[in-house]
Amino acid sequence: MKVLIADDEQDMLRILKAYFEKEGFEVLLAKDGEEALQIFYDEKIDLAILDWMMPKHSGITVCQEIKKNSSVKVLMLTAKSESEDELAALQSGADEYVKKPFHPGVLITRAKKLIQHDDIIQVQDVKINFAKNKVYKNDIELEITKTELELIKCFLNHKGTILTR
Repeated sequence: MKVLIADDEQDMLRILKAYFEKEGFEVLLAKDGEEALQIFYDEKIDLAILDWMMPKHSGITVCQEIKKNSSVKVLMLTAKSESEDELAALQSGADEYVKKPFHPGVLITRAKKLIQHDDIIQVQDVKINFAKNKVYKNDIELEITKTELELIKCFLNHKGTILTR
């Protein structure tokens, strides 16, 4: 999983990079909002962790741009503690909001939960959990091979495209 972490505090970037890499994430760092947007456009990321107050573009602005152009999950970090601030972050499109200071384990757990939700797709009465390699119809697990599941994933990732062997 590839995560973008954007914060203007170099110590924060260094610490978060170490924690997320220890958990197996590929980490891309940005020191300001402009760099965060450039990475977003250049790389395929699974999650963006954005500090609210950054130079060049705020985390809110970056979040809005990410959400306007993708379904990438966004976790907003901030020292702001007012309820109105949390509401503003969520209304801008943030999927999660974490106040500084925070425990790194809590941040990583919330990040993992955001990404895991992306691994579940539901169409009518069929639910596919790609993280667990399971398919359910009317909440009853269907027997399906890994190859069949990979084919389903391929079809979903290429909607409207003719595929050949």
